[in-house]
Amino acid sequence: MGGSSGRRRRRLGGAIDTVAFGGILMIVGYIWFTHPRVFSDLWETFMRLVEDQVLQPSQALVVAAYTFLFLVAVRNVLLGAMRAAGGQSNRSVLREFFRAVAYVGIGYFIFQYSGEVLTGSLLVLYSFMTAGILVVIYGAMAYAVEKRAPSAS
Repeated sequence: MGGSSGRRRRRLGGAIDTVAFGGILMIVGYIWFTHPRVFSDLWETFMRLVEDQVLQPSQALVVAAYTFLFLVAVRNVLLGAMRAAGGQSNRSVLREFFRAVAYVGIGYFIFQYSGEVLTGSLLVLYSFMTAGILVVIYGAMAYAVEKRAPSAS
């Protein structure tokens, strides 16, 4: 019996991964549609960075970045809900929700940077600190969930 349900969960996981990939393609398409110069702005910013020029990305690139992160966060919440409804492991559901929180946090910091509330250095610092804190909390929660789950033997 357990083998059949395991195969079903793997198939469901593969289907959810396909939905996730399609979601990213739709988000990239949306960003490209609403910010047609996003790729050229990104390239120009990268080239200025390579040439050791002062890095100040265009406002359109910053807006595209936080819009992208917010949309990816929404996608991750939906994926987490799909994984939970499909009986995927609690760890995979947690992972999706923590990723969403990280994307929203970093997107918010980019938004603050665009309004000149944060400097570039603080944007990087806060982003790394947020990611680090979330990784630690996720690790602790995933450990607690795994420890509490009944063993398969």
